[in-house]
Amino acid sequence: MIACYAWTELMLLNVTNIRVNTYPNETADLFIT
Repeated sequence: MIACYAWTELMLLNVTNIRVNTYPNETADLFIT
């Protein structure tokens, strides 16, 4: 289980890329403010 936290558009893109490319089989929660 991965928890990701993003508060800008660029961080949202980076977190999404890291999650998809590095941890493809892990579940993840994304917190956006």
